[in-house]
Parts: sequence; C-alpha cells; structure tokens
Amino acid sequence: MRIHDLRIWARWLLTLGVVFVLPSAIVLTTADPPFTLKDDLQLGFSPVLQLPLESLRSGQAIRVSYVVPSSSQWDRIRRLQSHHGGGGYIALIADRLRGQALYFSSLEIEFSVLNHNADVALTPAGGAFLYEAFGGNIGFRFAVTSGDKLQFVVKARRPDRLPDAELLVQPYWDSTVKDTAEYGPDIDAMFKPVVTRAAQIGLMLLAAGAAVRAVAAISEPGRSG
Repeated sequence: MRIHDLRIWARWLLTLGVVFVLPSAIVLTTADPPFTLKDDLQLGFSPVLQLPLESLRSGQAIRVSYVVPSSSQWDRIRRLQSHHGGGGYIALIADRLRGQALYFSSLEIEFSVLNHNADVALTPAGGAFLYEAFGGNIGFRFAVTSGDKLQFVVKARRPDRLPDAELLVQPYWDSTVKDTAEYGPDIDAMFKPVVTRAAQIGLMLLAAGAAVRAVAAISEPGRSG
C-alpha cells in the first residue's frame, strides 16, 4: 500500500476516533458517576418530614427545622421537577393504612412554614403525584431556594380527633412524572453502556489511526535508515 494511502487511512481512523470519543467523553465526564436517574427519583420522592399525627395529641405546636439541600444531585432533581410542572415542596396528610391523602380542613390542623422567621407563602394543592384529591385540596405547596433554613410549625386544633395518619412534607411532583418514574431508569441503564462502548470503540480507532500514521512515517523514503 502506498504511503499516501496509509496517510489517508490514518486520517480517517483518527477522525472517526474523535467522533466516537468526544461526545461520549462529554456525557461521561459531565454526569455524576455515583448517581443515576433511579437514585435521583428515589431521593426526589422521599419525604423530608414524616410526622405521625399522634405526636400532636398534646395540643402543643411542634417545630421542625430543615435546611433545603444544595448539591449537584439536587440541582438535577429540581430541573426534572421543573420539566414536569413541579417544583418546591408539598405538605399533605396521608392515611397510614391505605396511603390516601386526607384533607387538612377536615382535620383542623394548622401548618405553617417559616424561612428565617418570615412566613413562607402556602398555595392550596388539589393533587400531586401518587396523591389525588376529589373535590378538595389535599395540602399546601410552597417554593424554596437552595440553602433556605426552614422551620415547619404544626399544631392540631382538635388533638382528640386525630386519625392514624402522618403529615408529610416532600418535593412536589406533577402527575406527568409518572412515565419518567416508570421507564426513565430503564432507559438510563440502557443508555450508559452504549455511551461507554462508543468511547471504547473511539479509543480503538484512535490507537489504530496512530499506528497507521507511525507505519506511514517509518515507510516514508529517507526515514528507513
């Protein structure tokens, strides 16, 4: 094979190697290796406050402090929330036996959120992912910012009439997240091996291109000794 042909082959192999490696490298280096979409969803669906209503039977207000987390994983979770029409947090009361949402108004429970001793605006919520209301509001939504130092204040006006339930405060998700929750982790698990394999192929092409270029250089007239 002529030296000119070897150089052409080397150029094509190196170009293809870059085409395979560069996008894969960007994906793999910008992702956070310890976490997957499944991890993000699991954390994003977890309550940050889980308060049994029986703890309110004394009639005294209960105060719980919470600092809104700030991390690359939570940044991804919030972007995913926003993509599905969610964001912020929701406070609701769920029956322990069936996991169904109950109505704040029927239970006469006071709930408020403070941020550095200032009241946080609460918006009535008619439903959320996994919790739907039928003819009423199941809880309250509120917006947050990373690093906010919150305090949840809960009090029962009728502590003698509390059901077997618990107050939950958790990230708010719209019901449109259902498909992502069901199929997203599987797609994520399938996609990463493909990207990794593409990077491996790209590295092999780069190595082959470098080898061919070396052969061409050695075979060039005047370099053979």
